Amino acid sequence: MESSSDVSKDELEIRTALEKFIVAYENNDEPSMRSLFAPDFVDMSAGEPTRQGEAAIGLMLMRAAQAHAEAAPRLEINVHKIEVSGDLAYQRGELIVTISPRGGGEASYIRQRFLEVWRRGRDGWRSIVGMDNE
Repeated sequence: MESSSDVSKDELEIRTALEKFIVAYENNDEPSMRSLFAPDFVDMSAGEPTRQGEAAIGLMLMRAAQAHAEAAPRLEINVHKIEVSGDLAYQRGELIVTISPRGGGEASYIRQRFLEVWRRGRDGWRSIVGMDNE
């Protein structure tokens, strides 16, 4: 575990953005989720065609809405590494979505490894590329 003295201001800002995303995802807060993606965001989800811009962002928001339609999803993001170089950064780690059906029953899980690229702009750090696999 890194001590706070080992973590840069930029890394803290990215970690704060991730925490904001988790809260937004769990509350199905579309505007807050959307605010963390650059307009030119590229989604490279496993088994899916590469999408860019609104097609990529819209798909991610649609997936969140679908998860919330019949369940109460909970998101956990375990960051293994964040590396910052100038106005670009990457992070890699693992995410786990726990999907608990609203009507009861056994929870299901989605577990994926991910790699995400971030870019610093006028309004802070935004995700520009996301890639995952199982």
